[in-house]
Amino acid sequence: LNESTIPGELLKALQEIDPSDAQQRRTGAQLVKMLMAQPAEKLKQERDALLEAIDSDSRLLRSAAFAALTVGGDADQAQTFADKDPNSTLDWLRSVSLIPNAAMRAKQRPAVLKRLAEDQSPAVRSAAALALGAAPNELPDTFRRLAELVKEPELRTAAVRTLLRIAPKHRD
Repeated sequence: LNESTIPGELLKALQEIDPSDAQQRRTGAQLVKMLMAQPAEKLKQERDALLEAIDSDSRLLRSAAFAALTVGGDADQAQTFADKDPNSTLDWLRSVSLIPNAAMRAKQRPAVLKRLAEDQSPAVRSAAALALGAAPNELPDTFRRLAELVKEPELRTAAVRTLLRIAPKHRD
């Protein structure tokens, strides 16, 4: 395939997505799903390209790269890069919901909770509230934590959006 790999071609295609075009955004979402469906070993082989993609101008590509690093077995590396600046943190938080494996998303929960802390910016805390909804574990605790955030105006929308995703049986 163009003397490249499938993940490599998907990364190139994601770089070309125009975020101002709704149809292209939908196409980008499908390309991300295709990337996430690649075997972990293939994603691991693209580590250098994924690390380069983290610095892309494309938010979609950056988030996809963080998710692909995680799926490829480099979750710790992804989290290290997420801490380099607030925008990287936001991209990493957006990546959590892109990870197709529920158990792998669950493993991200402690790092997401760290970014939900009061010493983080409202933008990071809001993104963490949304990312927490992608983690399928400890749902009663998630519900309790996010219910507290509803009273904070800048976090209310994200908190309520995530709270509504939690099944009633998991609500305290």
